[in-house]
Amino acid sequence: MTEEPSQESVEQLLEAAVDAAMRGDLDETTDLAQQVLAARPLDPEASALLALDESTADQVRRIPLLFVDVVGSSALSNQVEVEVYRSLMAHYRRVVLDVVEGVHGGTIDHFAGDGALARFGYPVPREGDARRSVQAGLDIVDQMAQLTPELQRDHGHALEVRVAAHCGLVYLDHARGDIFGPAPNLAARLQSLAAPGEVLVSAALQDLVGEAFVYETRTPQSVKGFDVPVSYARVVATRRESSLHPRAALTPFVGRASELSLLQARAVPTDPDRRPTVIVGEGGIGKSRLVAEFARSLRGAGVQTILAPSTDQPGASHLHPFRTALENHLGVAGIRVPATRLDALRRWRGADDAALPFLAIVLGVPPGAYDLPPLDSSKLYEKVLESVRAALEQIAAEAPTILVADDVHLADPASEQVFAELIANPIEGLSLIATARPGAIDGWPDPITLPPLATEESRSLLASLDPADGVSSVDDMVGRSDGIPLYLEALACCDQARETVGSDVPRSPRESEVPDAIYEPLVASLYRDPNQVDLAQVAATIGRDVDPDLLGAVLDVPPAELTPRLESLSEHRVLDVVPSTGAVRFHHALQRDLAYDLQPRDIRDARHRRIAAVLRQTALDEGIHGVWAEVAAHHDRGGQPSEALVAYNEAADELRQSGALHEAKKLLDRAVELAIKDPALEPREIDLRLRRSYLAVSTEGFASAAAVADLERAASLADRPGRIPQRVSVLTSTWAFRGARGELQAQRATAERFGELAADSPALSAQNIAGLGITDFFAGRHGDAYRLLITATSEWEEAPPVAEASAGWHVPNSPGVSMYAHLGVSAWFAGDPSSAAYFERAGELASDHEFPTDAFSRCYLLGYRGWILTEEGRLDDALAAYGEMAGLGDRHGFDFWTITAMIHMEVVAARTLLSRSDPNPRELTDAAERLAGVTAMWTGLNTRAFEPYPLTWHAALLAAAGSSGAVPAFTEAFRLMDTLGLDFYRAEALRLQGLFSGEPGLRRRALELSLQQEAHPFALRASLDIAREDNDDEPLHSVIEGLPRTAAYPEQAHATALLTR
Repeated sequence: MTEEPSQESVEQLLEAAVDAAMRGDLDETTDLAQQVLAARPLDPEASALLALDESTADQVRRIPLLFVDVVGSSALSNQVEVEVYRSLMAHYRRVVLDVVEGVHGGTIDHFAGDGALARFGYPVPREGDARRSVQAGLDIVDQMAQLTPELQRDHGHALEVRVAAHCGLVYLDHARGDIFGPAPNLAARLQSLAAPGEVLVSAALQDLVGEAFVYETRTPQSVKGFDVPVSYARVVATRRESSLHPRAALTPFVGRASELSLLQARAVPTDPDRRPTVIVGEGGIGKSRLVAEFARSLRGAGVQTILAPSTDQPGASHLHPFRTALENHLGVAGIRVPATRLDALRRWRGADDAALPFLAIVLGVPPGAYDLPPLDSSKLYEKVLESVRAALEQIAAEAPTILVADDVHLADPASEQVFAELIANPIEGLSLIATARPGAIDGWPDPITLPPLATEESRSLLASLDPADGVSSVDDMVGRSDGIPLYLEALACCDQARETVGSDVPRSPRESEVPDAIYEPLVASLYRDPNQVDLAQVAATIGRDVDPDLLGAVLDVPPAELTPRLESLSEHRVLDVVPSTGAVRFHHALQRDLAYDLQPRDIRDARHRRIAAVLRQTALDEGIHGVWAEVAAHHDRGGQPSEALVAYNEAADELRQSGALHEAKKLLDRAVELAIKDPALEPREIDLRLRRSYLAVSTEGFASAAAVADLERAASLADRPGRIPQRVSVLTSTWAFRGARGELQAQRATAERFGELAADSPALSAQNIAGLGITDFFAGRHGDAYRLLITATSEWEEAPPVAEASAGWHVPNSPGVSMYAHLGVSAWFAGDPSSAAYFERAGELASDHEFPTDAFSRCYLLGYRGWILTEEGRLDDALAAYGEMAGLGDRHGFDFWTITAMIHMEVVAARTLLSRSDPNPRELTDAAERLAGVTAMWTGLNTRAFEPYPLTWHAALLAAAGSSGAVPAFTEAFRLMDTLGLDFYRAEALRLQGLFSGEPGLRRRALELSLQQEAHPFALRASLDIAREDNDDEPLHSVIEGLPRTAAYPEQAHATALLTR
C-alpha cells in the first residue's frame, strides 16, 4: 500500500509546479499538478495549473497574501458623520500601509472599501516573506488596539480589525501590476472566519512559516467558492524565544548522544530534580547546537527556549543577557524606541507593577519615561537584580522554560550575580543551561565537557554538508578539522565557494586570531558573494549581533535594498537572520572576527566613527537610553579620544543611575586611559578622576587606595594655570574625603587652599569658613568651631547659592545642611539655646533639594541631632532620630547611614545599661561585643572621623563589667585620637576612664582639657565627678560660674543640688 504524501510534501509539489510553470515547462507542471490532485483531488491551485497554456504559464506565482478588514464598518458608516468616518478610515489605512510597506516590505495590492489586500514576494521575492506576512497581521492588530484610546477620545468610536494570511496561487497582470486568482479569494474568505482582533493563517502558509509563531488550531471550515473545507489556525503570538540557531542554519546533529542524554536527565524544566548545567568546549565544538537539539526535543511538550547570551561586543549593555531575553520575550528586539519598549513591558507586567521601573532600566528605557523610586545606587542595583528574577519567574510561570546562558564566560558582573542567584535558588519551571569556553566556569556545578567528534562522526557530518566533489578529499578535510564541527562546516563551504569564485580571495598575512585550519575556508565563505563583503565588514565593525536598522543607517541603504543583501550572506553561512525577530547575527564569532580583521585599518576606523555618529544622533533624536557605552567604544576604536571621553562620561552616568557602579567604573577606567595620552584632555581627566574616585569610595569605602590616587592626580592637574573651576571641584571633593577618613591635617590644608579661591564668591567663602569650623570641631576646638560656623551660616544666608560644580556628583550632601547641622552641635557645646533651631534650619535646607541630596543630607543632620539628644539624656528622642535615619538608609540604599544608625543605637543601648544602679556584667559585656561588631563596619570602610565616640563607650561598658579588656579598649580609643588628632570626645573619654578606674588624675585632666576646648557640658560633667568622688566642690563652683548665662544643661540641676547639700 502506497503511503499518502504529507501536507508538507504536497505543498512542496505545488511550489515545484509553480516553478516549472514560470520556466515554461508545461509538461512538468502538468505532472506535478496531477500528483497534487492525486493527494488532494479538489485542490483549486493544482486545477488552475492544469489549465495553463504557453501564453499564461509565466504569469503565475505562489506568494504570501494578507487580507485585512474592518469589523462592522458598514454599520459604523451609518452611525457617524461622514467626516468622522473618513478620519477613522484614514487612521486605519495609514496603519495598514505603514506596517505592510514601511515595516515589513510588502506591497498593498489594493484597498477596497474597508478591506485591504497585501502581497509579499512580488515583484521582488525575499527569504522570510511568509513570516513577514503573518507578523504584519499581528502588528496591524496591535497598532489598531493601541489607537483605541486616541480614537475614542477624538471621535467617540474605535475600530477593530480581523486579519487572515494565506500562501497560494495568483495570476499576474504585468501591465497593471495587479494579481488575481484563487489565493486572494481564499484569503478574503478566511478573514471572514476571524473574530475581531484575530489573525488567522491557512495551513498552507503555516507549513511555510513553521515555528516562528504560536498557533491555536481551528476545525476546518467550508467557505464559499471552495469545494474542500479550509484548514487553518489562529496565530496566538510571535514565538517568544531567541533562536540558538535560525532554523535554516541548523547543521545536522551528529554524535553527542551521551551528552544529550545527560541534558535530558538534568535539565528538563518540569523535572523537580533538574539542576543548572554548563556545557564546556572550545569555540565551534557544538555547544549551542547541542542545546538547540535538546530544546527541539522538548518543544512538543510546550517548553519554550529563551536565549540570554553574554557578549564582548563594544559597549554591550549592562545585564546584556537578560536584556536580550526580555527583548525577545516581549517582542521588542530591534525596536529602540523607548515608548514602544515601555508599553510592551506595561502590557506584560501591568502598569502598577512594582518591578516595572527596574525592568525598564534593564531594557534601556531612560528614567524620565517612568517614575523611578528615589534610591541610592547600591539599593537601586539590588532592586534591578531582583526585578530580573521576578521577570524570569513570570516567564517560567507562563510556560516551562529553558534559559540558555550562551557564552557565559563573557558575562558582565551584574549578570554573573544573577546567574549565581539562579544556581543557588532555582526558579520553579525554569531550567538554566550555560555554554562556556574551558577555564571560565567558576560557580557552575558538574560541567558537561564536549570532546571533538570521532573520525566516523566527522565523516558523517561532512557527508551531510555535501562538499563539492574533487576539490579536497574527505580524509583531508576530516584531518584538518580536528573533529570540530564548525571547522568541518567551514571546510565544506570552502570547497563549495572555490567552485563558485575560484581562488580569488585574500590569503595575505593577517592579524586575525582565527585558527589556521579554517582561516582559508572562512575567507572563501565570506567572498562567495564578493559584492556583499563590504556589508559583512561593516556588520562586523558593529559587532557579532547586528541591528538591521543600525546597519542600514550606517550604510545609508534602505530596507528594501538591504534585505536581499543580508539574505545572500545568510545563504553562505556568514550571517544568520533570526526568523522570529529579523535580527542579524554572525554565524560564528570567528566569522565576525575574520570579516573585521580583513578591513584596512583606515577604513575600519572610519567605519567605527560612522557607527558612533549614527548611534549618537539616534540617541539624541529619539531619547534612547543605554547606547552611550556603545557610542564611546566606537569613537574609541575609531581614533576619536575626545568624543569617546564625552560618551564614556554619559555611559558611566547612565550606569551609575541604574546602580551598576562596577560597570560604570570600568568605563571611566578606559576614559582615564585615553585622557592620559593627550595633554589637551587634562581638564577632562580631572573630572573623570573625581567621578572615578566617587565610584571607588562607593564600592570600596574610604579605605580605597584608588580613590586616594585619583584625588591626588586630579589635584596635581587642577593646580595648573587657568583651571580654577576644576580646582574648586577637586578641593571640595578632597575636603569631604579627607574628613570622612579623619585626616584632619590634610582636611585643614585643603580648606585653607579652598579659601584662596573663594575670596570673590560669598557662597564659596561661607562654605570655606564652615569647612574650617567643622575641622576645628573634630580637632576638639569647640569654641573656635562655634564662632566660625556662626560666621559661615550668616554669610551663607546673605549670599546667593552657587552651583556645586561636579562635586555634587561625588558628595551628595548640601553645604547648607552640613554647616547648620554642625552649628547645632557646636551651639550645644557653647551653651547656645538655639541649637535645636539650627538643626531645624538644616532640615528645611535638606527638603529644598531633590534626590539623592535631600535624603542623604537629612541622614547627615539626623546623625548629629541624634547624638546631641543622646548627650542631653533624651534617649527616646535620640532613638527616634536614629530610627528615621535607618529607615532612610534602608529605603534608599544608603548603607553608610544604615550602619551609622546601628552604631548610634548600640551606644544609646549602652548608655541606658550604664544608667542603671546595678547593671548585670553579662549584659554589659554582651552590649560591648555588639557595639564592637557594628563599629568594625566603620573601621572597614575607613570612616574614622567619628569612631572615637563608639570606641569610648565600648571601653566604658567593659570597664563597668569589670573586664580586663577595658584598659586595652581605652588605649585603642586614645591611640586613634592621637594618630588622627580627633579630640572632639577626648575629654569625655578621659572622664569615663577615670570614673570606672577610680583614678582622680584622669578626672582632673578631663576637666582641664574640656575647659581648654570650651566644651562646657564636658567640663560640667568632669567637675561633678570630682565633687562626688573626691569631695572637692571648688572646680564645680568655678565651672558653674563660667557657664554662659544661656546654658541649660541637665547636669546644672545636679550641680545645684550637690552644692547645696
